[in-house]
Amino acid sequence: MIDGIDIEWNISADQAGYIKIYFAPNAVVNTEQTGEIKTKIRGSDNLLDITTYHTGKFETFRIEVRENNKKNLLNGVSQIRYYLRVNGSFHKNHFGGKNLERFNYKDLKYQVMHLCAKLQVNAKESRILGVECGVNVQLQQPALPFLKSSLIEFKGHERIAYKKDNKGKSIGFYFDREQDQIKIYDKALQYNKGINLMRFEIKYTRMRPLKKIFGIAKNNSHLSLIQLLDIEKLYKLKKLLLRAWDNILLYDTSINLAKANIPAKEKQLLEEGRSYYYWQDLRTQVCRNVWFKRKRDFRTLLRKYGNNEHSKIQELISVEWEMLLNNKYN
Repeated sequence: MIDGIDIEWNISADQAGYIKIYFAPNAVVNTEQTGEIKTKIRGSDNLLDITTYHTGKFETFRIEVRENNKKNLLNGVSQIRYYLRVNGSFHKNHFGGKNLERFNYKDLKYQVMHLCAKLQVNAKESRILGVECGVNVQLQQPALPFLKSSLIEFKGHERIAYKKDNKGKSIGFYFDREQDQIKIYDKALQYNKGINLMRFEIKYTRMRPLKKIFGIAKNNSHLSLIQLLDIEKLYKLKKLLLRAWDNILLYDTSINLAKANIPAKEKQLLEEGRSYYYWQDLRTQVCRNVWFKRKRDFRTLLRKYGNNEHSKIQELISVEWEMLLNNKYN
């Protein structure tokens, strides 16, 4: 379901005053937030552009009120605009800072309405700048060892391990891309729970893929919170999640390569294909079509000789999304 969020509003001076008093009392003047006043002169020496940041918190969300003052030095006239930006997680906010429990559509709707009511803003007038969507799925084995031995690559991208915490613990992997970040990690390990729980999610840093799903013209409008509550569109959002998982290249460790009934050529591809570097080297040696065909052949062999773990997890993702969307979990 929907998790992390980065939202912005254009707000009035009265709204800005209310939020600054109750939620963002710490004023910092400049874009680096170092405490210095930074002025920008645009176009000519006759325009002074000053931006003031008021930062604070609402529950688990980070709040920022941006006050932009464009002052004409010739006539002394100022044009002041106010913006509100909110970063955080609906999922974590609902459960007091953790996103281990199931978070369904009813919970999402409550959190959106709760946030807007408390900050006195309109969900329809919001602009979503970034959003995360994903699910937790129950595996038959601990998630991190499974990922370490099975996760190969995503559309040519190498997996990146999460940074270790102060106890030296890394919980999983992610793939960085231009418009999004694919995350796969051990949710149970994150919260030190003795269950086999894996988190799979997409963090969208650009809205173009979501605009397409939500039927929004590329340059004409923004995706808003109210649109994010459109249940029919959320059904379509599941397709993006499943498509992303489909592009995960996952080795099946149940395959016994010592079996005599695996032909030598197939065995070679299974042995070499479990390495990310094999696919990277292959890209430099063959054309695009041959590279994709080799990958399809590799997937076919995984299904032929393995336990089809990739498809099983894809089904778990699909079912979990449907259950959350239909409020099947309390």
